[in-house]
Amino acid sequence: MKLSCTVPLALLYRIAYKLHHRLFLRPGKPLAHAKLIVVGSFLAGGAGKTPFTIWFASVIATGNRHRTAQELDREFDYILCDDGFEDSRLRPDVTVRLDWGEPPCRLSDLLPAGPCRSLPCDHPQPDVSLQCSGGDPDVKYSISEIVNGLGEKLDIPSPGECLPDVAVVCGIGNPERFLQDLKRVGVETSRTQACPDHDPHFETRVQKIQKNYSRVIMTEKDAMRLGEKLKKSPFVYRCLQKVEVRPEKVEKIF
Repeated sequence: MKLSCTVPLALLYRIAYKLHHRLFLRPGKPLAHAKLIVVGSFLAGGAGKTPFTIWFASVIATGNRHRTAQELDREFDYILCDDGFEDSRLRPDVTVRLDWGEPPCRLSDLLPAGPCRSLPCDHPQPDVSLQCSGGDPDVKYSISEIVNGLGEKLDIPSPGECLPDVAVVCGIGNPERFLQDLKRVGVETSRTQACPDHDPHFETRVQKIQKNYSRVIMTEKDAMRLGEKLKKSPFVYRCLQKVEVRPEKVEKIF
């Protein structure tokens, strides 16, 4: 029933997507000096694009990837663009796609019916495709540490025990993947709160949850959206992510 209601909305999304690219995201000029590497995925969120990009280089926040790349052209030999997959103004030298299973192939795979923003026909074949799922993936994500604003590590109880008075809050595209990562390092809690991806009210939600739970655990990406007071709080914990990439795949990128 849910699918039948959301597929017409996915059709409207598809029409808006194609018009937006044709009218506002026309291909721009290539960079004159630096080599542009675009990292992307079909998934709307939770694909690991940001930690993968951070693993490679430092980060510059921008609201216009194409303009910023042009401005940085002479300053760097390589420029990595996080989530530039959907920005058709960019002229990448190398395109890296993070794959999490079967690619989208029908209308029902697109937002809001499904988790994806585009179809394979919208993009040329990537220069490097990295498998992120399965038994032996090209990219492995894991939680290395869980620390609070004072840099103190979270004490993880014995296997099978839940952390008392602890809530998990997640505002990324795939909360379930984050919860699975937590379980792998032995963290289980009685309360989990999934927020919308890039939720503008994320900090307010965290403050409300803190009224009933003494400690809150979240992703490092979510923690960056908090104010300084909560960032430095001894009761707010962020999960530091570890990224491992097959060396032979890295060589193909550079």
